[in-house]
Amino acid sequence: ISKDQNGKEWYLVKNSWGSNNDYGGYLYMSKNYVRYKTLSFLLNKNGIPASIRTKLGI
Repeated sequence: ISKDQNGKEWYLVKNSWGSNNDYGGYLYMSKNYVRYKTLSFLLNKNGIPASIRTKLGI
């Protein structure tokens, strides 16, 4: 999560459609949009800190 100059929170999200945009394959989504529209997240296990992976048994 990052904040803009007005304090609004944004997620930097990798776009699975490719890298043909202004942000090299990523896009910014507002925290409120993500909370409203998201049903699930897919995350590579290597994106999770080792200490948490150990606790989860993965």
